[in-house]
Amino acid sequence: MYKTASALSVLLVVCGLLAGCWSKHELNELAIVVGLGVDNEEGRYRVTVQIVNPGAVTANEKMIGQAPVVTFESTGATLPEALRRMTVLSPRRLYFSHLRMIVFGEEQARIGLRKPLDFISREPEMRNDFYLVVAKDTTASKVLKTYSAMDPIPANNLYTKLALSDQMWAATGKITLNELIVDITKRGQSAILTGVVIQGMTDGHGSISNTRDISPRSNMVYYGSAVFREDRMIGWIGENETKAVNYVHNSVDKTLGFVECPRGGKVSLNVVRTESRIRVGMSGELPVINVHVRVEQDIAGVECDIDLAQTSSIDQINQEGDRKITGLIESTVRVAQQELGSDIFGFGTYVHRQQPKAWNRIKDWDEVFKKIEVNVNVDTITRRIGTTQQSVSHQTKGSG
Repeated sequence: MYKTASALSVLLVVCGLLAGCWSKHELNELAIVVGLGVDNEEGRYRVTVQIVNPGAVTANEKMIGQAPVVTFESTGATLPEALRRMTVLSPRRLYFSHLRMIVFGEEQARIGLRKPLDFISREPEMRNDFYLVVAKDTTASKVLKTYSAMDPIPANNLYTKLALSDQMWAATGKITLNELIVDITKRGQSAILTGVVIQGMTDGHGSISNTRDISPRSNMVYYGSAVFREDRMIGWIGENETKAVNYVHNSVDKTLGFVECPRGGKVSLNVVRTESRIRVGMSGELPVINVHVRVEQDIAGVECDIDLAQTSSIDQINQEGDRKITGLIESTVRVAQQELGSDIFGFGTYVHRQQPKAWNRIKDWDEVFKKIEVNVNVDTITRRIGTTQQSVSHQTKGSG
């Protein structure tokens, strides 16, 4: 009897602990937010949410013709207040666990991201697998109201497009919440966020008819990066400069470029692997940054008369690749030092790790960064020339 009573007591305690459905939410009570836009409007936050319309993205005949997503907007003195005001607009509670994209308007980015990021990082429903971008020459609201041609949910289109271009093109950069917070709070490194623009006609960009044309009238396109000093945006860099930063950051997965042939024409090169190393020396009181980049590439296309069977031809391609990437990084360093005054490469973090005594003497790294010497060394290696050894131009010349 004693054992039976003890077992029942334990069972009752365990059952009490397992009765934990207090926080449950029925699916038909939730508005699933996939995109969040933050703009500034006369000192107040204008917040845009993009919500999935589940019936329109499934095979529901009753919902045919309806928009796959719905956007709501509201304003508030704080970001949480603006979101809470949406209860008068949305019949369901906003649910952020499936958030894919956060878009900051350019004006808000220039004012600062510290306050919005504080709320976003505290919100328990928001996971850390969404990406953050800045709307260039437009507002976050307009970006989230632009329909995408190949995906019924625009936020998903932005997410997958950024992930793909980051992997294959290297002129963009995907960044998550934790990474951004580290970049804007770390001394010795400045954050950059990929920029998104609305390309084409802006009138009618919010109409679902934009998805029914063979050539969409408007499209969301990633271009360049917003540069920050601490949490405030200070300017833009283009796609070539963004590529240079990614080479130094060792974050180029794949990309494609070209070099000029000795007698005219171009050779396209498919970059398949890169590796960068940064070493810090000293010249008097100032650090000296030595950047070493190793690039492995395949020949993707030849539009000139060049004999690829000759080792000297491959050497010429490698040397031209060295020169081009070196020039790209050096010119971007000059832009960062002379025009932006912001260490977008994160050289300060390497000084901190490799020259701690010198780092402790530095009071204002942004000022020191403008004066430091940066040496760039690139080693390009061509691995494969493809299934055809000679270019069509060379074969045509030889047959003539």
